Amino acid sequence: MILSWLSNNNRADRTDKRIEAVASRVEVVAARVDALAAQTHSDMLTLLRAMTDLHERVAKVETRQGR
Repeated sequence: MILSWLSNNNRADRTDKRIEAVASRVEVVAARVDALAAQTHSDMLTLLRAMTDLHERVAKVETRQGR
């Protein structure tokens, strides 16, 4: 009976450690996803600014050409 209890307790400890390891890896992945999302957002803003600038430049050229 005691050996059975010790064996089950040992399995529970190993399971807890594995769950903690998985949770730690999930946190690392979540941090990477957050960083990637922030970088993507920044890149999209840069692209939008460049497109807006290009649109304004084209509009000036068209105005000069009388379009």
